[in-house]
Amino acid sequence: MDINLVANLSKDYTNVKVTIEAPEMNDDIKMMVDIIESFSNSKKNLISYSDGKKYILSTNDILYFYSESKKNYCKTENGIYQVKEKLYELENTLNNNFVRISSSCIINLNYIKCFESAFSRNIEVVFKDNSVQYVSRGKVKEVLKKIKEWT
Repeated sequence: MDINLVANLSKDYTNVKVTIEAPEMNDDIKMMVDIIESFSNSKKNLISYSDGKKYILSTNDILYFYSESKKNYCKTENGIYQVKEKLYELENTLNNNFVRISSSCIINLNYIKCFESAFSRNIEVVFKDNSVQYVSRGKVKEVLKKIKEWT
């Protein structure tokens, strides 16, 4: 596979835009997309709070964001941290690895262990650390579409 790289640089641009043009999606293209996404995501840090201390977390390390008692939190494999941002603000800035599964939760697809059917006909999302969140009925189609695009 030949790769032609074109870089258009101008002070007029405010963001970096990467476009991949290819005849089809294959393993090489998927790997390029993953590398570019991980690079751009690794630059995104979030200030969070726990036990009166301030922490800087990479969004790569966050399993999910959730709201509880009018406060917003993020869950990592190391613990739970409070965040100041509203979920809708986070939703607008997070990369494609994240999807909103309910009005109170945004998950990172990289940390999903499996999906299970819950007793109440909801979909249960089980994370690699065995924590669980639920997909609301109104979000099922959107979540399934996002997962299909992501894989």
